[in-house]
Amino acid sequence: MTTTKTTRPATATPEPIETPVPVKDLPAAINHAVTIGAVRYDLFERARNGLAESGALVFRGRRILIYPQRYLAWMETRSQARR
Repeated sequence: MTTTKTTRPATATPEPIETPVPVKDLPAAINHAVTIGAVRYDLFERARNGLAESGALVFRGRRILIYPQRYLAWMETRSQARR
């Protein structure tokens, strides 16, 4: 009698789900890469600087939440535009 060893199919590890954070918590979420004043300025100018179209913002009533990694990706595109 032979026994066969069954192997489980390899499962891909799911990507971590990014959670949006309140504006005041964004600097801590991205290791203080920006100041709260800089974030607020970016939000004030979001229609002109492209932040509104970046997909980094979530509006819940009057509250604005920001996806940290998307915000950093948007910042990368801004630095390339100034060169």
